[in-house]
Amino acid sequence: PPPEFAQSLPQILESHFDMVERAVLALPVATALGAALAFRPRRRGTPPRSAPVIQTQIVLAVVGATVMLVVGSSLARAFGIVGAANLIRYRAKIDDPKDAVVMLSTLSIGLCCGVELYGLALFATVFLLGVLWAVESIEPELTKHFELKVSTPDPAALRNDIEPILRRYHI
Repeated sequence: PPPEFAQSLPQILESHFDMVERAVLALPVATALGAALAFRPRRRGTPPRSAPVIQTQIVLAVVGATVMLVVGSSLARAFGIVGAANLIRYRAKIDDPKDAVVMLSTLSIGLCCGVELYGLALFATVFLLGVLWAVESIEPELTKHFELKVSTPDPAALRNDIEPILRRYHI
């Protein structure tokens, strides 16, 4: 970075310390409340929730809190965020809902930097990395089920040859 930036960094961080203090409270509270809703007990007859949807709900609460910290009371910032979020929504083909939330997260981090809230951007990035690591660590491992049907004159002998190969590849 340019020397001017390195010299002004302490003043920038000090001037935005209040915002970082607010983020230190807002982001964990948003995470906890988002998790409470995402992990709510399922009522009988409702479909099971998938891990990506639960994770997305938690991270979306963090993104919402970050965006609102950036917006504050600025109507112009609010309209800017809505416009940018719509670009992501309509221009990107996204299969996993978590990817959409990470896109919104990076948007909110970029917004923080754009309005010179570097401390908030740094804290939100580190915090979101931690939340994503935590929610993705509870994600079940993807498995595919298949049925293998083999016809042979000596099934027992062939089974003894095939099973070790399948075990070696965790199949």
